[in-house]
Amino acid sequence: MASIIKQLILVLGLVLAGVCCLRNMVDDDISKRCGVTYEVTLDVYSGREDPKWEINHTRQFYARIAKAYKSVPSTHLCKNLGYRGFLVKTTQRCGRKRSWTVGCNKYIDLVEMVLESCPFSLPKAVRD
Repeated sequence: MASIIKQLILVLGLVLAGVCCLRNMVDDDISKRCGVTYEVTLDVYSGREDPKWEINHTRQFYARIAKAYKSVPSTHLCKNLGYRGFLVKTTQRCGRKRSWTVGCNKYIDLVEMVLESCPFSLPKAVRD
């Protein structure tokens, strides 16, 4: 009987992990439970490494970014020199990965929120 209960618990755990990986379930609550992390890359430099940082469920703006990620469509990065937008890569605990881009001059409120989430000081040229 104990081995059957252990097997049922294992199956239930696998089912729950699968639910976390369903495509349209990335809202703020599910994101927290599924261990979704957001890696932000600010596409701003040519010839230098672009600034990158991670946003997990313990960070300010996590819930708002998770909600925006679900509702705002990906846009193309701009082709100009300087700030071209940003790339957000998500990784769920179960291994599922997605990418999302927001080009310059798109979704200004979202851009400001993502820049505010940066844990280090960005150069003035980047902030402007």
